[in-house]
Amino acid sequence: MNSIDFEKYIPEYARGIDLLVGPFVASCHWAIGQESIRSDFEKETKKAYAIPSSHIDAMIDNATGASKDYIESFIEWWAKGYWKGIEND
Repeated sequence: MNSIDFEKYIPEYARGIDLLVGPFVASCHWAIGQESIRSDFEKETKKAYAIPSSHIDAMIDNATGASKDYIESFIEWWAKGYWKGIEND
């Protein structure tokens, strides 16, 4: 998740608190690797992304920002549920 600004998805009260921020970032890495979670995201947001099957496809995605757009949308979606759960505990 190169060059993603995670801070904009972190509530003001949690910024700078490693015990809150670290697990959030780790959960994003974990969640995006889970097919069932990505499927839920894609159904709710109508966004789809096919993992590049070749190096050239990955380079095109990188150049156009397609993968970054998908990842940022996913993190925004994930963050809403993640922080809501923490705030309700």
